[in-house]
Amino acid sequence: MFTFLSHHKDHKHRSNAYRLTLNLFFDEHYFPHAKVSKRQSHHDYSIYNTHIRTRLGAYLLEGVTNPALDVWVREQMVHGYKRSTINKHGELVPLLHKVILKTQKERAKARSFLTPNPVRIRS
Repeated sequence: MFTFLSHHKDHKHRSNAYRLTLNLFFDEHYFPHAKVSKRQSHHDYSIYNTHIRTRLGAYLLEGVTNPALDVWVREQMVHGYKRSTINKHGELVPLLHKVILKTQKERAKARSFLTPNPVRIRS
């Protein structure tokens, strides 16, 4: 789905692609895909711009960690949002987080940080 990181031949460009911020990732990769694959992508756009962009958007993809997301949830609660509203806003955050983790895993595999388990038993 998001194979944009593996198609660059220029090494400098590829290393810069790994330094995407969440805002850049959302604007250039996630939202264009959502516009063609979701019926109501404007909800994602509105939620992201209203509740996520200013607090999490400047993070590099590697910086969006569970502790950062926990802080974001606490800040939403401090602003007076009910838990159900935060959950609705937060539906976009785990989706983005899942895509980011998948991207990080592919990156680690490409750099050979992850190797197949040699002890794997075959039946």
